[in-house]
Amino acid sequence: MVSETRGFYVRDWPLQLGWNNMRYIIEAGLLHASLLNRTLVIPSFVYARSCLYDFDVCSAFAQKFHRGDEIGMGDFQYLSDAEQIAWRLPISLMMDLPRIRRAHSVITVSEYLHLHGLDPTLELGNGSWSAELYHGGPFQPTLRGLPQPEWDDDFVRVDREYDLPIPKDAGGPIDKALREHLNEHGTIDIGHAQTVMQDQAQVQWENTTELEQLLHDAGWGVLHTFRGSFVEMFKAVTEWEAEAAPLESMRGLVDELGKDPADVVHVQGETHWNRKAGQLRFTTPEARTHFAELVLHGVHPIPPVRALGECFAERMLDLNGGRQYMAAHMRRGDFAVLRYAAEKTIQDHLTRIKNRLENGLISLREWGYSGWRTVEVPGITPDEFGKGADPPLEDDAFFLATDTTNERELAYVHAEGAVLLSDLMQAGDERLLGWPAIFGDVRAQIEQEVAARAAFFYGHSMSSVAGGIANLRGARGKDPRTCYVD
Repeated sequence: MVSETRGFYVRDWPLQLGWNNMRYIIEAGLLHASLLNRTLVIPSFVYARSCLYDFDVCSAFAQKFHRGDEIGMGDFQYLSDAEQIAWRLPISLMMDLPRIRRAHSVITVSEYLHLHGLDPTLELGNGSWSAELYHGGPFQPTLRGLPQPEWDDDFVRVDREYDLPIPKDAGGPIDKALREHLNEHGTIDIGHAQTVMQDQAQVQWENTTELEQLLHDAGWGVLHTFRGSFVEMFKAVTEWEAEAAPLESMRGLVDELGKDPADVVHVQGETHWNRKAGQLRFTTPEARTHFAELVLHGVHPIPPVRALGECFAERMLDLNGGRQYMAAHMRRGDFAVLRYAAEKTIQDHLTRIKNRLENGLISLREWGYSGWRTVEVPGITPDEFGKGADPPLEDDAFFLATDTTNERELAYVHAEGAVLLSDLMQAGDERLLGWPAIFGDVRAQIEQEVAARAAFFYGHSMSSVAGGIANLRGARGKDPRTCYVD
């Protein structure tokens, strides 16, 4: 597997983040490694932050750390002492490694160290790549580092740059008009660009080919990406968007690093914040679709998690008399502390959720008549789960994935018709997972699998969990319209 690639692609993995943040950062790494034909090196472990039993119980199965003092992951003083504790889990418990390796060449840091004759225990606990520790030993692998500012500061990072003739109308009416409307990322939404071209540059076109030629002549190009949110925390790959940007502002990853002779290419620092899925944009729709294919086919929880998700989803059908069910995600916990939660109070939050589910039920009836579709990715077929089951009814129970542990809040959502993961669990279910079931971080993946099988899902765009569920739904062949976030 490794020998078929040009070398290794590595990152500084921000292990202080939760699993779904780590998941989409790994997905971006998978894309970059694929573009550069390099083996992706991912952390050997991640940190669970939710122990469902006494801390001593969790610490008997996984090593306990203080996220700030012991690992050096940052300042978590806004959390209680208990909330600053984390437990180290092998990444193989959170991600189906054999499956992702079928998509592309992937190894862990400990495997990289072993391959290079180095002690696997050298792996740093905070996820940083060490030029000092990881490049010694008998093989002395060479290193090319790319500092974080060189990722996309003051330019637009793309997969490959356009290969076009010198634009003949650079500086002309189209160019000047569009530049006045560039956003903070150096791009403009393609719909907005068309309006500007018509209203300010006074140009017309008959089809997409003519539009793209007008842009190319003006020194601009179309960029393909994914529907996002205002701070880009969602990062799903199931719905497309297009933008435009000046050709001169684009810098291609393949153009810059594709032929670098170093054994290891290291992109330094964090490049996920407020960036699209994949952490770059694409100059062709085919390249964008290939990334979606990597994610939807390659990045999944381990088989026991998927099996429990299927089992619990069947129980949801039974609870509703054999009918399909609706689902939502309610992020409280640290989001409530940081004021990221969708609503301030649990009452307002649940009202918001139920309103969106009611609207979703109306839409489901309309789509049932007009027909269903899947995400446009090779190998995705319509979902078979619940096939033949009647659609949900207005008063049916709905599944709620949530991190709240407040007893009054839990009692309230139960009284309002929500079914939680704990309500679906039966004696013996935990045995399928084994000891990892004592961590809420692992159980949260089961929640996501249950939500992925729902007829309709609602989530908040500020949460990467919603993006993960959207991807799981897309992989199953759910209609992307049945996943709504705002």
